[in-house]
Amino acid sequence: MDHPKSSHLQRLLSVRAEHAGRLGAVHGLLPSDDLGRLDELSEAELERLDLAALKLDADGQVVRSNQAAARLYERRRRARLAEDDSSDARPLVGRRFFSDICPSANGPLFRGLVDSTEALHHLVPYSFIGPEGRLDALVHLHRPSGAAGCWILTRPR
Repeated sequence: MDHPKSSHLQRLLSVRAEHAGRLGAVHGLLPSDDLGRLDELSEAELERLDLAALKLDADGQVVRSNQAAARLYERRRRARLAEDDSSDARPLVGRRFFSDICPSANGPLFRGLVDSTEALHHLVPYSFIGPEGRLDALVHLHRPSGAAGCWILTRPR
């Protein structure tokens, strides 16, 4: 589902390679060679990434993620629900990103980009804000042309 302001937001938030250097990365949060093979990474390779990585299907459900993503997003969910934070992070796979994991991102600015059906390669400085507090992060939204779903790569700042 495209949000009405999606194409306008894409133009505003699109960070081309020549501008990405100002945000501390040349091609995003991963080298472009690694971006091209995200779907091919084994579980062990996905775990070795030095950032939170998760892939959504076309409906916004998590189909792949690493433990860094589980720790990052689960900590925020527990704080939001005032739950104990002493146990291990729940797996993210099978959960809906915008309702179960990160409802603060469920708006036209962030979700509008993810729900777009176009190829996606955006590096976005983003602040997740909710009752659990504010998290400033660099978020790399990536979807190759013709692919379903979207990778969300997150590195807190």
